[in-house]
Amino acid sequence: RNYITIAPCIQGDEGARYIFSIYKNSEWVIGTRFHTNVCSIAMDKKTIGLVALDRVEYMYRSLGIQDRTVVLDGEFGDKVIDILKNNSDSDNSLNKLKNRTLNFYEKIIGELSW
Repeated sequence: RNYITIAPCIQGDEGARYIFSIYKNSEWVIGTRFHTNVCSIAMDKKTIGLVALDRVEYMYRSLGIQDRTVVLDGEFGDKVIDILKNNSDSDNSLNKLKNRTLNFYEKIIGELSW
């Protein structure tokens, strides 16, 4: 709303540090690139996957957050704005999956006899 950054296409270690600092300091990351979405989600950032590649849509679907994808066909801007407006911080599907995984491993490790 107040400050939008479009990340440049840069390479190398310095480029990676710069791009990751953009992700780190962003409230939202909106991207088409697979690595943009993977890295932002891993950094626990709110993301919107702009789907130009099937693998972006598949990743969001596998994480149970397919409602945060927008297929790039026709006019998609309104869909992006709807996601931004309707975001609910309390509905963090990734944290639910993370907690489910941690609980699973705690249970399995707790059942091991040493």
